Amino acid sequence: MKKIVCCGVLAGDEPVLENLRREGFELAFPLGPHGIPRSAEDTEKVLDALAGAEGFISGGMHVDDAVLDRAPGLKAVVFCGVGYASFIDASACRRHKVALGFCPGANARAVAEFSSALLTSALKDLAWFNKQVKDGIWLSRSTPDIFDQVLGFIGFGNVGVRLARIMRRGYGCRVLYHARSAKEDAERELDAQRRDLEGLLAESSVVIVSVTWSEETTGLINRERISRMRDGALLLNLSRSEIVDTPAVLEALETGKLSKYITDVFHPDSITAEEALAWKGKYPDDKRCIVTPHTSWASPNTARETSIMAVETMRKLLNGEDVPNQVRFT
Repeated sequence: MKKIVCCGVLAGDEPVLENLRREGFELAFPLGPHGIPRSAEDTEKVLDALAGAEGFISGGMHVDDAVLDRAPGLKAVVFCGVGYASFIDASACRRHKVALGFCPGANARAVAEFSSALLTSALKDLAWFNKQVKDGIWLSRSTPDIFDQVLGFIGFGNVGVRLARIMRRGYGCRVLYHARSAKEDAERELDAQRRDLEGLLAESSVVIVSVTWSEETTGLINRERISRMRDGALLLNLSRSEIVDTPAVLEALETGKLSKYITDVFHPDSITAEEALAWKGKYPDDKRCIVTPHTSWASPNTARETSIMAVETMRKLLNGEDVPNQVRFT
């Protein structure tokens, strides 16, 4: 019987997991339903469970050479999410001849919805108005028209296109994008226009980072590229914090080159108490800088769809079937 260890996926009574059991797979949940390691003891429980396992579906545990050394029989790892590079060492998987899969697009709807709410709130200063009223200050003033905004997407994949659809159909925003290849369907549907990076930065009132994080894109939004943006532009980071030079962004906020910075991503994927106090001390009014705790992906439907995709990907990998969302090692 093939054993699959599950961390951070749906509970064992889900129909998709029952299908695996019917096919002869043994499923192990060392930390219980939805559990991910929170301590060294938790990690050790998972490592013990991996002994003799052929598959590992992980939603939040780091997998590297040390982990794979403890699981010599492992044939496949599936990350129960999109950004596998933050948790799974693909090079280690290649060295151990372990197949790697992930769940692209499963969280796109939730991230796009959350991002549209962040962007709307920032443009209309909703958090700032809320704080003013609660502080006893009644100050009504004009805010920018949303329909008037030019949105420039750096990267135009599942999330970018969904967010562009919301903002274009809902508000009438103009859509520009920079990507390696033309997105002809989006161009027809949304009247989106492709630009080179320099042209996009110069023309957009809102620059949206939704490109995949890689060695090539690390530090992409740096001091030089910020200088090429429109004065008073808004910067929204939906991807990974490593793509944006945060000190350069904060400097641009101080000078007014950027009017606002919005991010749902941090590196590492948390924030210390000291960092929180620094953010609060520098931007106490929630107006120029809006930060959320990497929660845009989190919704009931996303959790279910991601888990279903992860389980189905693992089934195909262990059965030797073709898997489009398998990471191809170079």
